[in-house]
Amino acid sequence: MSRLVLVGATISSNHRLGGVAWHFLSWALGLRRLGFDVVLVDQLDRVRCVNPAGTPAGYEGCLNLGWCHSVTEQFSLSNHVAVLGAGGESLLGLSYEEVLELAGQAEMLVNIAGSVRLPALKQRVARRVMVDLDPGITQLWLAAGRAAPRIEGHDVFFTLGQNVGKPACTLPTGGVRWIPTWPPVLLDEWPVVDGGDRDLLTTVTSWRPRGPHGTVEELGFAFPHKADELLELADLPQQIPQAIEMVVRPVVGEAEIMSLARRGWIISNPEVVATPDAYRSFIQRSGGELSPARGMYTATQSGWWSERTGNYLASGRPAIVQDTGLGGHLPLGTGLLTFSTRDEAVQAARRISEDYEQHSRAARAIAEEYLDSDRVLSRFVEQALQ
Repeated sequence: MSRLVLVGATISSNHRLGGVAWHFLSWALGLRRLGFDVVLVDQLDRVRCVNPAGTPAGYEGCLNLGWCHSVTEQFSLSNHVAVLGAGGESLLGLSYEEVLELAGQAEMLVNIAGSVRLPALKQRVARRVMVDLDPGITQLWLAAGRAAPRIEGHDVFFTLGQNVGKPACTLPTGGVRWIPTWPPVLLDEWPVVDGGDRDLLTTVTSWRPRGPHGTVEELGFAFPHKADELLELADLPQQIPQAIEMVVRPVVGEAEIMSLARRGWIISNPEVVATPDAYRSFIQRSGGELSPARGMYTATQSGWWSERTGNYLASGRPAIVQDTGLGGHLPLGTGLLTFSTRDEAVQAARRISEDYEQHSRAARAIAEEYLDSDRVLSRFVEQALQ
């Protein structure tokens, strides 16, 4: 007998953002690998619709729907997706009525980032599982007593913050038991391939973005943005053997971004990662990742982990990432290196340059042992259904 799972997603909302698409594809395809019948439920707010000029549009004729269809079709999910409007409007694929019927049969809703917010739909599912991608603002928002439709109405709560609820982490829990998990990596989709430039470190970022819940500033907290952390590393290209390339979506802060370019950073347009294939190619043509984290993750020592870093490691690309409290959760020092200061980032880059092959092999080994979707999601399902 088949086991049905609904996976909450926002592929359509993130038009031509290949990396974001992988967030949701990894969960959907990973659960399918375990034998589940998977239906993607993608909720699209009207304000996220864009037209050919890239400006806001309504549901009618917006490019987001064609984008979502192309992504899901590539991975044989186009017959297993429903794009619904904020009020339950049927926009693409399965209708709202069909999804409601399926919800009554589903074993669980795996609601990534609380993407599905329709109360009637959530209530129809026997087991509602929230997966928190943004540890920090999620817990602070909940603890502040704010309305939180992305968080409320679930039975089980997972987070990518490995330390949330533990003494090492300063975040409140909001009265919720948070279960740590890793974002799954599809090892067959992220193989080790030749052709990467070992003398090129890369990263992808949005410049001072607003998260789905809002901002911590609204709650009276102030943490550095990832942009601020990048500016602290402004002179890094002059101090390490590798070049650094950053794909950036400049919502604001173009002058700051250009200041990095003047110091030797290679600044690339988001179009180079606009599809799942392009995003994967970008990672695999590089020699590794170099990326700071948002100040909220580092200051609270939440143990936050990026799916993108897992994709680098699986591809045999070493990663240098800012420390969020990962010690004790993953092996650090070879293949995966963390830093708290600019000098530590410099030393990490030099170490990788001195013995790249060893770090490359270790990177893949970490992905295989800790991040493989079969392992991660088997444990996730077991914990979610307890």
